[in-house]
Amino acid sequence: MCKTQILQQHARRILAHSNRSCLFRSYGTVSAAAQNLPSRIVTNSNQNAHITPVLESWQKQGHQVKPSDLRGLIKNLRDSNQFSKALEASKWMGEQKVFDIVPEDYSARLHLVENVLGLEEAEKFFKSIPKNMRDYSVYATLLSSYTKSENTLDKAEATFEKMRELGFLLKPSPFNSMISLYGQLQKLDMVEKLVREMQETKVECDSPTVNNVLRVYADTCKIKAMETFKTSVDEQVIKLEEDTIVAMAKAYLRYGSIEKAIEMYGNVAGSEKEVYRLWDEYKKETKVNDNGYRTVLSSLLKLDDVQGAEKIYEEWKPEGPKLDMSIPSLLLSRYYAEGMEMKIDQMVKSIRKKRYEMHFKKIKERLIFLRRVIVGMGLKVEQMVKSIRQKKFKEPLILLEAREAKIKEMVTFIKKKRFGMHLHKLKESLIKLGQIVMLVGLIVAILVVIVGALVINVAWNEWLIQQHPPTSYWKVRILKDNPMLYYFLFVRK
Repeated sequence: MCKTQILQQHARRILAHSNRSCLFRSYGTVSAAAQNLPSRIVTNSNQNAHITPVLESWQKQGHQVKPSDLRGLIKNLRDSNQFSKALEASKWMGEQKVFDIVPEDYSARLHLVENVLGLEEAEKFFKSIPKNMRDYSVYATLLSSYTKSENTLDKAEATFEKMRELGFLLKPSPFNSMISLYGQLQKLDMVEKLVREMQETKVECDSPTVNNVLRVYADTCKIKAMETFKTSVDEQVIKLEEDTIVAMAKAYLRYGSIEKAIEMYGNVAGSEKEVYRLWDEYKKETKVNDNGYRTVLSSLLKLDDVQGAEKIYEEWKPEGPKLDMSIPSLLLSRYYAEGMEMKIDQMVKSIRKKRYEMHFKKIKERLIFLRRVIVGMGLKVEQMVKSIRQKKFKEPLILLEAREAKIKEMVTFIKKKRFGMHLHKLKESLIKLGQIVMLVGLIVAILVVIVGALVINVAWNEWLIQQHPPTSYWKVRILKDNPMLYYFLFVRK
């Protein structure tokens, strides 16, 4: 009995017991709709068998082949790396035309042809696709195939330009494919050109594109460009892949920034050994400051190495002049989150102790400096006296006397200058005081004149009244015109 007949018998047996799920062996996740199709092989010996006869038998039995079922079957086979079976099912779907084929079906088949039969066959299949079916998904799949190899750069660029002409460059996937290829070729200028084009055309970077661009910058050690690009996409909250983080950490190491490398490794699970290795190297190469301790503690706590972080915290000696509370706060936050009250109390005591040690260290340093200054001054005087005694001529004494005389002259000059300065200030104060006195006198004189004129006016009017007593009409007139004069003439009496 030939192999085909055996498979047909086997297919009939499956169809007769299609409701018994135990007959199917799982090779990946299949949708519930695809469970109605013979999408699984019964035994390991039949894994290489063709599935076309099974599909044909299924159709001959009068079963309806739904588009979602068949597409789910193809996707399941592709996801489980059974590309040959997936291609066979896709080809059968296209030939049987049991339902209308859409561009996504051609795109899936193009991808399978390239994986199973190679790029040359994929190009032939692409040419056979009707032009009205060559949409974005088809061109994106073809471009992805071209960008896998450096040898097909020209074809990749031509396909990318064709997509530009057709208006298909509205998603990040084509840009990501070209960035990946240019990154392999170390063409950083082309990568930056594509990034600028995405920004100008408002094409938002997705996770694969961001990781790809950062890896390209890291591999070429373009630290500033890498940090600028990362800052520009931080608002999107895109998670970086471990490969990207490691590449960035290595770039920082090549750049000589061990502290930044330690910070990056804090985001890579299981990289505690690398953090410790870099920390030891960092301590050998430079004097560790507060920023260094903050970075390594943060990285170790991200890696859940609390004990390691505690040991390094014990090594920390604050620089001052103020205690940097952001360093112990890292551990305090962890203790608080885990409800470790005893650890919190110990940390508070430790902070107090480190603050005392920091102040004591500063005082000690100042005292040592002062002692050195005093000792140094004493040595200079002693050396001068010794040198004078050793010489027989009196020139050093003459020089000392001359220097002393100059110092006395300078002191006298300073005293005179200081006295003159005080005298000048006193003179200025007296002038100001005189000006104030003159102003006050002038004001008093003006007031005296005004009061005298008023008194004379009142006296004159009193005399006139005595000589010529006024009538009631004139009293009313005076009251209206000059109430004060009326008061002095008639009311005051």
